[in-house]
Amino acid sequence: MRPAFVRFRGLAMRVAYVDVVEVLERVLLGRGMHEERAALCARLFADASRDGVPSHGLNRFPGFVAAIDGGEVVGNAMPEKMAGFGGLERYDGHFGPGPANAWFAMGRACELAGEHGIGCVALARTNHWMRAGNYGWQAAERGCFALCFTNGTPVMAPHGAHVAKLGNNPLVIAAPRASGRHVVLDTAMSQYSWGRLKILRREGKQAPLPAGFTKDGELTSDPDAVLRGGATLAIGHWKGAGMALMFDVLAASLANGLASMHVANGAYDHGISQVFVAIDARKLGTNPEPIIDEILEDLRSTPPTHAGERVMHPGERALAARERSERLGVEVEEGIWNEVRRLDGAGRVNKQTGQR
Repeated sequence: MRPAFVRFRGLAMRVAYVDVVEVLERVLLGRGMHEERAALCARLFADASRDGVPSHGLNRFPGFVAAIDGGEVVGNAMPEKMAGFGGLERYDGHFGPGPANAWFAMGRACELAGEHGIGCVALARTNHWMRAGNYGWQAAERGCFALCFTNGTPVMAPHGAHVAKLGNNPLVIAAPRASGRHVVLDTAMSQYSWGRLKILRREGKQAPLPAGFTKDGELTSDPDAVLRGGATLAIGHWKGAGMALMFDVLAASLANGLASMHVANGAYDHGISQVFVAIDARKLGTNPEPIIDEILEDLRSTPPTHAGERVMHPGERALAARERSERLGVEVEEGIWNEVRRLDGAGRVNKQTGQR
């Protein structure tokens, strides 16, 4: 029985997951996207919001549709293999939908891992992959360890500067568990992702910690000041900035694609480079899960700072949000949901004429 359509707290509501997917898929089909691609992209956007990451889920969907309408995203473009050797392959994404391209690349990396024990796919000329964690969960569901990263539009300042030169360049690391309660780290190299800053601005909130720099170079917790011509702050200062730089170097080099400095400034990461690594540890003849369980048990035994709380591993909050969404429906912002619903039917392709 699907959860009811429920409004709560005035500004948010819950919608059944199947209804979210159905609406998103219909919008993409209306833009001429092939059925399989539309279904996949709709599910990946819905999965992000279902798992408590609306900043890279439903909130990003109107911008994704605008990028399709504007020609930045080529809805039915497919990755093309350009080179390969053993477990390493390189693809041209042909500016296709970032989520679908990334899903293909991680899937191919897992196939290579099944053959060689480890697989690596580098992807050039793709677009924003939206929620990075989707591809960690994908690999873990296939029994693979995973590591993937991307470059992107320069929005983050290098250490010792306040001008945006680096992308947020998120990193995903995943470890599979037979229970399905996988360990999945999904983190930007900035203190707050661009999407999270937009949510804070809409809510009229300051960031709990310094978020970045104003355009005049002042450190600030005001998301609006960062978003209006400023630059995000790297996690760990020189450490996060250094990691973001190296992800850019690796992604652009392995994919033979664009570096962050070549990506046009704007709200949408267009033509970027990404890397997907999958490892099938089962090829070594041992089961890695006992040591994973032991590490997590040791982590959980840590006394929490605040009474009534507990220490959690990466991915646990996503699982908790997923379980709530399955019971109650996916939490969405009412304004965003209304905007998405307005897209349903607008700009549809006429199947007879091919025109909108």
